[in-house]
Amino acid sequence: MYTNFVSLFLKGVKKMKATGIVVEYNPFHNGHMYHAKKAREKTNADVIIAVMSGSFLQRGLPALVSKWERTEMALSHGVDLVFELPYAYACQKADIFAQGAVSMLASLFVDSLCFGSEVGEIEPFIQAANILLNEEEQRKKTIETYLKKGLNYPTAFAKSLSSYSLSLDITKPNNILGLQYVKSIISNHYNIQPVTIQRTTPYHETKIKEKVTSATSIKNHLLHGHPVSSIAHTMPQKTVELLQKHEEKMEFISWEHLFPFLKYRIRTSSKQELAQIHEAEEGLEHRIYSMIHQFSTFESFMNAFKTKRYTQNRLQRFCTHILTHTTKEELHSLPSETPYLRLLGMNLTGRQYLNQIKKEVAVPIITKRTAHHDSLLDIEDRAHFTYSMGFPKRYQPSIYEMEFKRAPVIILT
Repeated sequence: MYTNFVSLFLKGVKKMKATGIVVEYNPFHNGHMYHAKKAREKTNADVIIAVMSGSFLQRGLPALVSKWERTEMALSHGVDLVFELPYAYACQKADIFAQGAVSMLASLFVDSLCFGSEVGEIEPFIQAANILLNEEEQRKKTIETYLKKGLNYPTAFAKSLSSYSLSLDITKPNNILGLQYVKSIISNHYNIQPVTIQRTTPYHETKIKEKVTSATSIKNHLLHGHPVSSIAHTMPQKTVELLQKHEEKMEFISWEHLFPFLKYRIRTSSKQELAQIHEAEEGLEHRIYSMIHQFSTFESFMNAFKTKRYTQNRLQRFCTHILTHTTKEELHSLPSETPYLRLLGMNLTGRQYLNQIKKEVAVPIITKRTAHHDSLLDIEDRAHFTYSMGFPKRYQPSIYEMEFKRAPVIILT
């Protein structure tokens, strides 16, 4: 990969050392700032590049605030470049999510990828990833056996590796994603060094802590109507400012704002149409069609809809794909590498790095949405329009138009 930079060396220009991170920042908090700082220190990086989910997240949730606000938070506190992970990869199970993100970082010539994990050591991930690749066919059979017994996929996946005496707990969410990052690097022969740091707080922590707490606890706190000021100590200053600015105008976006549209989409679609939606499996279209009218809130609906077989995250993604009308056919031939790189923002360091590599990048770097056309951008358009419907009516047109008119965030200080 780095033979592309021979011309730089001939000119006496040293390539900046880049480290990639994969993020959602929902919202950006002190733990995220710690991650960016430690990633830079541990890899001796000149530039930190974040691949960030856009309007919808990996667990099938709408982002609390827009991708532009989250980009500004990141650029203000340790990140140099932010690119958007397309919806077609972002709202997916762990392996597809990871492959999309890692392929973007490979296209951007990063030297390393640094992720947070519950174990904090990289060797267990490398060991487990090699087992995944070398024993793939046997594992698939084992997973299928567990699925037929009624287990959900994450549990079946964990059990399929239980006989290998791994020193990696793959029931932990960040370990699961980290394993998929490392697997993607190895299987695609990317020239990227995987690095991990110990998480400072559990991913699903729901209680607000003194300084470093989870995004889940902050999100839940805000969605229950508590003011930003009450948890300002858990987030850096720019995050607090942007969240308070949002808070002054409207509520933070959640599934409850989109639930009426989900009910409408389901009850005005046939079961045959619902069966064509991505992640509709084993008669889920019948179950959701028969249940959806009984509930007035998304929370109450999801508590009834989830089963031992299907996790809440899996079903939330299904609901998101119904909302965005994302079909199995559209994602059937999803490319293993993202066909474009959409720039959301940069600072001076990030701009310097982009100027250094942009002539060597093999896929388009998008700064103006209207100048490019791709089937994945069509899906992105629908996803962002759906997301904009969660905002108060007077803001919906301007929020949607940002998808096409908003320039990347640039911080020059």
